[in-house]
Amino acid sequence: MTKTRIRLADHQDIEQLIELEEQSFAFDRISRRSWRALSESASAIVLVAEAGAMVVGSAVILMRKRSQIARLYSIAVKSGCQRSGIGHLLTNEVSRAATAHGCTEVRLESRIDNVRAHALFRALGYTPFGAPIPDYYADGASAIRFRKQLRPGISSRVVPEKADNSKIRSLDSNQAPPG
Repeated sequence: MTKTRIRLADHQDIEQLIELEEQSFAFDRISRRSWRALSESASAIVLVAEAGAMVVGSAVILMRKRSQIARLYSIAVKSGCQRSGIGHLLTNEVSRAATAHGCTEVRLESRIDNVRAHALFRALGYTPFGAPIPDYYADGASAIRFRKQLRPGISSRVVPEKADNSKIRSLDSNQAPPG
């Protein structure tokens, strides 16, 4: 498999992000306008997994001022690339980026019927909490909430600071995930 690297998304990725979104989700897709807004927002980090010149995965992290809780808003891996470790790479980088921004916890919601995603989240240290949220998705599906406590001192390999993109480094699939 081609070397996969995780990096910040930029405006040139929007078409591929839209294509990935359409392939990955039947409902509740992120629109072109929202992708632009997210990629420019100071309270969001948009990561892409790139193999060659192709975007093969994405993750969106939302953070609020004066909150130590980050939200994994969206994560997707291209269908032909699933089960190849890209989801692990993206999710681990989400933890690093959130920690670099002073967060102590990451939370997310997942469709109640998305058992593959639940297995990934559990394998990476996320635990379910609270009751399922009924009618969370546009098609009426319920959501399960997950959270992960973050360890201080894990620094991001991609996003040391949102405001200074000159310091971006990439993570490739040959590097070990954090311990």
